[in-house]
Amino acid sequence: MSRNDLETVAKVELEKYLGRWYEIARLPAGFQNGCNQTTATYSLQDNGNISVLNECIKSGKYKKAKGTAKVVDKQTGAKLKVTF
Repeated sequence: MSRNDLETVAKVELEKYLGRWYEIARLPAGFQNGCNQTTATYSLQDNGNISVLNECIKSGKYKKAKGTAKVVDKQTGAKLKVTF
């Protein structure tokens, strides 16, 4: 399965999306190669964007990546564009 085969849901309630998520499976992503104990934490910013914090253990060391997600489709909330 490729990313192009994935469909978005009809609507996302962003308030329920916020918080810490623990990874149980993933599609291959280069920045996560070799990572274990991976989490993603999403927080609402004052401007309506979402703060993204990805964390993992890689080769025994703590790694993190901070970014910002902007809602691409404001009607559904189902598409976000993340920049790190």
